[in-house]
Amino acid sequence: MVHSYSAQIVRAAKVQHRLLPITAIDGRTFDSLRADWVAIVCIEWEFDLAGNIATTFLVELRGRLGELLDFVECYTLDLALSQAQAIADLRPDAWVECEFDLDPDVSYRLTWRTLLTLVRA
Repeated sequence: MVHSYSAQIVRAAKVQHRLLPITAIDGRTFDSLRADWVAIVCIEWEFDLAGNIATTFLVELRGRLGELLDFVECYTLDLALSQAQAIADLRPDAWVECEFDLDPDVSYRLTWRTLLTLVRA
C-alpha cells in the first residue's frame, strides 16, 4: 500500500534584511540575511494502514531565486510561527495566509513575487 501525503504552503512572509544570524531552539544558526522570504509548509501523511494522519510544519527559508536555503521542522503551526519569529523576526502581521498546494515530489523554486501572484489569483 502506498501511503498518501500532501504539502501546502499555509503562510508566507518577506524577510526584513536587518538581522544578524540567529540561533534556533535546536541550536542551529541561520543567516537570515541570506533569506528573501519564509514559507510555512504543512505536510500531512498517512502513517499506518488504518489511514491515521500525521501533520508537521516546516519553516522554510527561501532565497531570492526561490531556492530552499534551510528549514526547521515543527509539530504545530504555532510553534512554526514562533520559530519563524525567532529566526527572522517575523511578527504575526507580516504573514500572508495561503493555501498553495505543493507536489511533494517536485523541488520548487518559487520567488516571493511568483508566490504572491499565485496566491492572489
